[in-house]
Amino acid sequence: MQFENTKFEAELGCLTKPDGSAKFSINDTVLMCGVYGPGEVKLMKEIAERAYVNVMYKPRIGANTNREKLMEYTLRSIIDGIILTNLHPRTAINIILQEIQNDSNFISCALNCACLALLDASIPLRCTFASVSCALIEKENCIVYFPDSKQSAESKVSATFVFDSIEKDVISVNINGVFDQDDFNNLQNNAKQYADTNNNSQNTQNNKQEKVISKDLDKTINLYPLSNYTFGTKDPLYERDSSVVNRFQRMRDEFQSIGMRRSVEAILLVHEHNLPHVLLLQLGNTFFKLPGGELNPNEDHVEGLKRLLNETLGKSDGSSQNNWLIEDTIGNWWRPNFEAPRYPYIPAHVTKPKEHIKLYLVQLGEKAIFAVPRNYKLVAAPLFELYDNAQGYGPIISSLPQVLSR
Repeated sequence: MQFENTKFEAELGCLTKPDGSAKFSINDTVLMCGVYGPGEVKLMKEIAERAYVNVMYKPRIGANTNREKLMEYTLRSIIDGIILTNLHPRTAINIILQEIQNDSNFISCALNCACLALLDASIPLRCTFASVSCALIEKENCIVYFPDSKQSAESKVSATFVFDSIEKDVISVNINGVFDQDDFNNLQNNAKQYADTNNNSQNTQNNKQEKVISKDLDKTINLYPLSNYTFGTKDPLYERDSSVVNRFQRMRDEFQSIGMRRSVEAILLVHEHNLPHVLLLQLGNTFFKLPGGELNPNEDHVEGLKRLLNETLGKSDGSSQNNWLIEDTIGNWWRPNFEAPRYPYIPAHVTKPKEHIKLYLVQLGEKAIFAVPRNYKLVAAPLFELYDNAQGYGPIISSLPQVLSR
């Protein structure tokens, strides 16, 4: 058996126009997939009790031939049975696959790419699925996983299996060559073993990650008296947008070019009157917000938050005397539309939220110096005042007592 040299690459959300997209490659075969929907369907293709699933496969060059039509039929017959189409009656789900480079394994590559794009588009599925290609090379008496074009030509029989993620059963198989029952069983058992091995490796990695996260959640956060900290002032720090209308217009423009906005906000805790307090920036008499802001494209969340804290509460030259220790993510909020409401979840009907806000708990040192912009006040608000007070502080800040109590 040979599979050590198989190279996989995957990328989610690589396209901005579709509701979900993915790029996937197996060795030298590269495909890109975009998923649109559930959306409006043409009257002639409307189905009263379920969604209509359409698959289009576009070759790298030239027009569609019988090969592409057969590919579309094969993919549609597999994917249509996996999508929970009954949840979206009288709609259409369009799956478009663009061939970038083809060196065999194109059915496996297309199915794996489509699965990732469907997940990125939040399309409800009966199960996730994975495709494995293998070939029996009689001359070398071995089975090769994801054979290249030369190995496929030399093989006695080649097959592409599709397995579901729940029962690990075969959903579909496409086989070419001369074979008997023993050859088929040999290929199927090895393909299933390959899929299980890679799935177990991923589960092991996930378990390790969960253990690390669980360990991090047990950390003790030290709170120091408010009197330990020194507060000064610096030049005013103005918003990038002059009005709410302009802010959402800029969000629309950026969404078209770079996709969903990513924002980070910091939870800074101090101790006062024997109670924990949260440091908030106050603008005017009634507006409060957490320190933080928008990340630059491709900027790391933690490094971006440190940069924003330095810009907001650091010295005027942008440096800081504070050691910003980012401890843990304690909340995630999403803005589903170009409007004010934000939620601690993605609504079921929303496939591409417009902003993702991550809340980080920041450990302050025993001593620190804060340089506050003159147009802001840095206030310490007790948790009991924030609790269930969305009218005064907004939904995110008023949720902090419950989040911190864990």
